[in-house]
Amino acid sequence: MTPRRILLVGLIILTLAAALPSGCGTPAPAPAPPPSYLSVEFTGCLATASPGSVCILDKTRRLTLWVPESIESEIKIRSGGCNLEGEGEPSDEGVRYIVTIPKGAERIEVVRTSQVGGEARWTLAVAGPRPLKKGENDVQGEINRITAMLWKSIQDLRFAEVHSGLDRLDRLAQETRLPSISRYYLAYYKGLLAGKEEDYRQALSELTRAGTIARQVNLLREAWVADEALALRWTELGRAKEVSEVYERLSKSPAAKDGCERGQLLINWAWATLLAREAGGFPVAGLAEPLPLLDRASKELRAETKCTSSLYYDLHFNRALAELQADRPKLAAEALANASAFDEGTTFFQTLWELDLEARLEIERGASRRALEIYRQLEVQARHAGSPDGQLRAAVGKAKAKAALGDSETALSLLAHAEDLLNRESLQIPLHEGRETFVSQREGVESLEIGLLLESGRNADALAAARRARTRFLIQLASAERVAGLSPSDRNVWSRAINSYQTKRGQADEMARNERFLFASQLGPNRAAQKALVAEGEHDLEQAFALLGDLPQRQTPSPPRPGELLLAFHPIQNGWVAFSSDGKRVASNAFDLTPALLQNPAALSKEVLAPFHDAILRAKRIRILPYGALREIDFHALPFDGDVLLAARPVVYGLDLAAPRRAQSRGAPKRKMALLVDDPNDNLPAARREAEITAQAIGRWKRPWDVVRLTSTGATSEAIWKNLAKADLFHFSGHGTFGGIGGWESGLRVADKGELTVGQLLVVPRSPRWIVLSGCDTARAATDTRIEGFGLANALVLAGAESVIASVRPVVDRTAPSLFGHLYGDWDGESDLAEALQQAQLAWRREMPNVDWQSFRIIEP
Repeated sequence: MTPRRILLVGLIILTLAAALPSGCGTPAPAPAPPPSYLSVEFTGCLATASPGSVCILDKTRRLTLWVPESIESEIKIRSGGCNLEGEGEPSDEGVRYIVTIPKGAERIEVVRTSQVGGEARWTLAVAGPRPLKKGENDVQGEINRITAMLWKSIQDLRFAEVHSGLDRLDRLAQETRLPSISRYYLAYYKGLLAGKEEDYRQALSELTRAGTIARQVNLLREAWVADEALALRWTELGRAKEVSEVYERLSKSPAAKDGCERGQLLINWAWATLLAREAGGFPVAGLAEPLPLLDRASKELRAETKCTSSLYYDLHFNRALAELQADRPKLAAEALANASAFDEGTTFFQTLWELDLEARLEIERGASRRALEIYRQLEVQARHAGSPDGQLRAAVGKAKAKAALGDSETALSLLAHAEDLLNRESLQIPLHEGRETFVSQREGVESLEIGLLLESGRNADALAAARRARTRFLIQLASAERVAGLSPSDRNVWSRAINSYQTKRGQADEMARNERFLFASQLGPNRAAQKALVAEGEHDLEQAFALLGDLPQRQTPSPPRPGELLLAFHPIQNGWVAFSSDGKRVASNAFDLTPALLQNPAALSKEVLAPFHDAILRAKRIRILPYGALREIDFHALPFDGDVLLAARPVVYGLDLAAPRRAQSRGAPKRKMALLVDDPNDNLPAARREAEITAQAIGRWKRPWDVVRLTSTGATSEAIWKNLAKADLFHFSGHGTFGGIGGWESGLRVADKGELTVGQLLVVPRSPRWIVLSGCDTARAATDTRIEGFGLANALVLAGAESVIASVRPVVDRTAPSLFGHLYGDWDGESDLAEALQQAQLAWRREMPNVDWQSFRIIEP
């Protein structure tokens, strides 16, 4: 809200009393409420009586209201025809008021009048403090009671009970106008459940919604709880930087109820940092040091007398992992011994981690054979309990132990098994506690495998392992989107299967944990029962994933095209490695990737380009497969041979997926069609000029093309979608946006005030073969993790595009027409688009030396 608008609302409120009509002390009978066009958050009800959705006030008779803001809006709060005086302050794109409801009032009304939306109204039935009448139910109290019970059901993995309870609450919410605290509880527990079911998009959405509701009506304690739950979900997704920012803010809030909660927050903060470090390779900048966080947590716990043993276990275990990561195994062993003194309430997840840490300490001591025994124990427990994460941890650990014993071949065989586990799990949303371990360990599998292969002189196999990693991650992301895009009926089938799996997994986990209390004669039957539960759970998973169609199998990456040189990069255990491959020979160069190197293009070029100088000059084109921090490097603009790499050869950026299969045309070739969309929001005049230049250039091509142009208000989402599947070339000149978790809220702005989103573009029935996105951030991909993420360009490649030209940064509107004039002048609709872009970018650079010519990339499968 602008200062002028704040003043306007304030003046309206200050003049409410003067505008009171005569007779306000006696409320008039409330007329039938008009249709509600306004969504208002409110809190302050002692109870909510149903039927009637009556807010029963407490003795203060005060309500907190949050009203969404509109352009130049006037907001009035009325009761019985009288305007109520209240204090208004900006809050979350709206205004928050605290009003006192007069005695005898039966209804309050909020009226918002704006120049854009006209008049919108919201009403609420109210009553003074009173007991419930005969036939009335307190819906608010019932929601509070049910959600309190749901907490234990979620912790015990009884998801069928949770779904049943939330369904009941949803029905109550549809029948009753609920105060914000009840709507908060609904969103919060939906978020917790979705997180346990590994539906991360819904979990993040619901927890974000819960936090927003709480902040709107100033429920600071509830907002703190929701934000901490959100941070835990981000930890599971490996988003350490965002997690650290949230924990930094929460640690300064007074909302934690005691030292136990403050200590737990600090422990969770340290855990997020430790997991980020477990991934290895280039560190995430800006993360807090874990040991100082744990020292602060220890101080908070010692100041209390009622903190649970599980908190002390987590404190000491996290310290053990931190000390091990710092190469202080003796201190790590001491911390682990301290943790074991508090293991009465450890979860199965914690038990697996403890075994892993014990084995790693044995390797540090040189007792690799003892480590193998511990990892075998971990493998048995994980297999019987059906824990894919535990099995993966055991396979990787055994490989490390074998490598330490000098048995590289067995280590590589074990890592191949780990990679198979990874493939399976990357295609299935892992439905267990430990998503964070899966995210952090998966890079470590390839790092160890690639390093061992390089030591054995098997460069080609090492490159193949690195490339398979990239492919698997992209397929995982695509599979996750397909789950989110299921129809409502299929989603119900999915949810039921997942619920059944989770229940059986929880039962198997509990049986595995309790093995320590069994007699030897009981172990066999107990493990047989576990195995049966796991088998039933796997059947449930198969039913769920059958909805997604056939899953890709493990494949050998395709060789480079004739005349193409592939440059790929991946972290290894003690640094990074750069690969080059022309299809006949694979060369490699190990290097250290430091922050200083990333900031020095000349020095970086010496590490990643100079070792392959002759191979680059022999090639006809260069394909870049970047990873991690290198994804943000403009390789085509790095210094090379006295100029830049692009001056030497065309450069493409690959996702390393199989090229799309296209049907062979029979008979006479049909005319191809170009779809040009320009200036959908009617505010980019240069975009229209760009489209005109493009249309004229296409008209001069040797083979005639049909051109469909959608301009300004004609560029609606419906019109674009209708023509997109028919087009062979799609050129978009307009606004691109990047945002959301993992880039999922990125889109192309269209004329109907909406967007063509990543999700929509990903499932287009037939993708154009060539796509040019002349808009800001259209080639930008998510940097939440080091793996290749989603963005507009990547989504279109996954949807079947052969080549996508887009920008990784904002585009200066007035300069872009020159680039595309050269592009379509050099290209004829049939030749290599990469070569045409190369010549166009170099010509653009010559014409406009200060332009950000390197921001555009061509992205291919």
